[in-house]
Amino acid sequence: RYFPCPDLAPMEFDPATIEADRAALPELPLAKLQRYQDSLGLSEYDANLIIADHVATEFFEGAVRIGGDAKAVCNWMNSDFAMRLNDAGIGIAESKIRPEHLVSLTQLVADGTINGKMAKQVFRECFETGALPERIVEEKGLRQITDDSAVRDAVAKVLAAHGDVVEKYRSGQTNVAGFLVGQVMRETGGRANPQMVQQALKEILES
Repeated sequence: RYFPCPDLAPMEFDPATIEADRAALPELPLAKLQRYQDSLGLSEYDANLIIADHVATEFFEGAVRIGGDAKAVCNWMNSDFAMRLNDAGIGIAESKIRPEHLVSLTQLVADGTINGKMAKQVFRECFETGALPERIVEEKGLRQITDDSAVRDAVAKVLAAHGDVVEKYRSGQTNVAGFLVGQVMRETGGRANPQMVQQALKEILES
């Protein structure tokens, strides 16, 4: 039932050529999916979202290659970035965002230069203008306030203005702490370190 095709000349390949061709093959999707989970710490769900689109894969690989934290970059790609692309009706290639933007943004959050809320604001401007995150942070004075005395000054000011809420907290209604945190963040233009605000509030209110 089987016979050599008379129109094809016999071909022989030496082992070295076969191995060279094998090495030149691109990474297959299944292998990439496994590597993203095992080596980069992505969940199966997130890894699948990334490898489902060739452009997204190239973007992600580029970000990791220049030092981006894989999980942080992936989180932004699958959340805020995906949402803005969808709203704008464009793909990654048509956007002004490049791997450098997400690497810079995630590093600014990681080192405490900006908080998560500020990062969303910065990313929105990056998406609209193409400016790099660090430039936006510097030009708009968005650096997070991490000086303990500055945070405590803002907390003291808020507590003085909301004595009734302070009394509620001290009488056992500790759920009002969220309101006070919000007021301190408002007082500082959203720049105060939220964890420092919560700690300062707790210490002062319970002293």
